[in-house]
This record gives sequence, structure tokens and C-alpha cells, in this order.
Amino acid sequence: LVIYIIIIGPLTYIILKKNDKHGLIWIIVPILAIVFTFIVYRAGSKTRVEEPFVGYVKMRTFKENKKVEDELYFSITAPFNNKYTIDLGPNYFVTQLMGSSNEYPIYNQHQVVMNPNKYMAAINYGRDKIVLEINNNPAFTPMFFQNINEYEGTNPIETNIHHKGDKIEGTITNRAGYDLTNAIYIGDGLLFHIGTIYKGETVDLKDMEKMIIHDANDALIKVAHDISISSTEDVSKRPSYDAGDVNRKREILYYLVDKHFNSYGNENCLIGFVEDVYPGSLIQEISNKLDTYGTNAI
Repeated sequence: LVIYIIIIGPLTYIILKKNDKHGLIWIIVPILAIVFTFIVYRAGSKTRVEEPFVGYVKMRTFKENKKVEDELYFSITAPFNNKYTIDLGPNYFVTQLMGSSNEYPIYNQHQVVMNPNKYMAAINYGRDKIVLEINNNPAFTPMFFQNINEYEGTNPIETNIHHKGDKIEGTITNRAGYDLTNAIYIGDGLLFHIGTIYKGETVDLKDMEKMIIHDANDALIKVAHDISISSTEDVSKRPSYDAGDVNRKREILYYLVDKHFNSYGNENCLIGFVEDVYPGSLIQEISNKLDTYGTNAI
């Protein structure tokens, strides 16, 4: 912009004055404006959002009796108001997360719109596919959906944790095919900051930093500090540092820790994050169609 101002102002005036061509200023200035407009347009084309994109949070919970629950919450945002559709496989039961608007019923599996000409989202369930349809939604306004699935599976995290006097000792082994990052362990009034457990690695709790916690607030204070520190370690060694990812992890930990204390306060739990998208998952199918970003928690 500064270069444009210099060229179209003082530089153009000096050159035309030197050559005694003041009459050409009404031709030169519009031409320069058109040229610089084209340059700015081309320079911004690589960063311009032109297609819908998806943000998501996926949480996989390993429960007792070999039960596994996958919770996927995702938003779809488009840079335009036009109607568009997304085709998904028929095996995923997707529902819309409703708001508090009076125009729509809340906690309904189907969005029943009072005026069929003004609907903003619809989910069409078919034998061969599910179609998400977005219509009349203002540009850059996300629409939120969820997919929750429970099935049988094996917990890849093995624990051998026990009391020794007034201390908690033991090991945690990662048998999964992926690394577990930013991990914390909550048990018996203590919170252990574990960090990264690499695939195949066994960590010993006696080597881990721990703190006494009395309630969810104590744990959340600890989580806020640890996620910031552990997420910024060796930032200079990474090709890029995603502050958004750090914030998402912190908010997910807030949610999971609070949920743990409110629902399973007497039980122990391990919480961490994985980088890989699960093969064959709904979010992987979506990522084959649209740009996606998000976080996977275990």
C-alpha cells in the first residue's frame, strides 16, 4: 500500500513534470490503480477462503466392559450464502446441534422448520448416503453437527497402578499405534502431569510431577498451566506452532476434567491427545471432501 501511494502520488507527479506531460495524469493514475488492484487480488488469492471448511473435536472414551464411545462434534462454515450439500456414507448417524432460537425445536433429531423457505440446515437420511444440506446460512456462520457411536473395543492403554503406603505407584503403558500427547492422570486426589507417552512406551508414575487436588477447580488450574508449557516445548524444532491447537486442547481438557469430577469423581482416568485421524472414521471421510482442522482426545 505504501509503495502504491508513493508511485501513484509523488513519483508519478515528478516523472510527468520532468517530461512536461501533466495531461497524462488522468490516464496514468487509472491504469496504475487497475494494475495494483490486480496485483493485490492475485497476491490474496492463495489465502482467500473459497470453499466450505470443517472444524471438529473428537473424543474417544474407553469404558468398562470393553465399551468404547466416540463423540464427534463438528462445524461446517462456508464463505458464501448459497445452498450447498455434503454427501456422507450411510453408516453414520449425524444429528444437528440446535441453538436456542424460537424458530427451531431444541434437542430434536430433525430440524423442523416453521417456514420451509427459510430453513438453514437439513439432514437427509438415505439407504446409500446421508446428505447434509446447508441453505440460506449467512457467510462464515458455522452450522454444528454431532455423531456419537458406542461399540465394543479394547483399551490400548494398560495400567498397573496401586497404593504403597500413602503413595500411588505404578506404570502406564501405551499399546496403541500412536503417541499420546499432553497426557494427565487423575486418581485418588492427585493429578499427575505425564506429557507424551510414545507408542510402545511405559512410564512410571514415581517419575512424574504431581499435585494434590481437592476439586475440579484445582485440576483446571493445573491443566491450564501444563497444557501451555507442554504444548510450547521445543517450538523452535517444529515447522509451525499452532496456537489454535493449544487453545482447543486446553478447552477440551477443561471439559473432560469437569465432566470427570461431576460424573465419575470416585474413579481414576487418563486423558491425552492423538495427532492421527482414526482410519475409516466420519471425520476422515469429511476430510477427503473438505479442508478440516481439529483435535482428537482420548
